[in-house]
Amino acid sequence: MTPDSLFQITSTTAMAGWISLLCSPLIPIWSARIAGIIIPLILSITYSGLILAFFHEADGGFDSLEAVMTLFTSPWLVVAGWIHYLAFDLFIGAWISKQY
Repeated sequence: MTPDSLFQITSTTAMAGWISLLCSPLIPIWSARIAGIIIPLILSITYSGLILAFFHEADGGFDSLEAVMTLFTSPWLVVAGWIHYLAFDLFIGAWISKQY
C-alpha cells in the first residue's frame, strides 16, 4: 500500500461517515454508531499504526514551526496527520449531530 492509496481509502471512509450523518434523521442510532464510534475508531487505529511505524524515522518535531514542517516532509506522516484530522472532525461532527 502506498501513502496515496491509504489517503484515498481513509478519505472515502470518512466521507461514508459524513453521509451516514446526513441520513441520521432516518437511522439515528446507526448513524451515531457508524459516524460517532466505528469509523473514528478505525481511523484512529490506522493513525496510531502509522505513528508507531514511521514517527521514529522522521526528522523534525513539535518544538518549532520549522521542525513541524520538517516532520511533515514524510508522505506517511502527512497521511497520518490527515487521518488524525478526519477522525477528530467526524467524531466531533457526530457529537454535534447528537446534541441537536
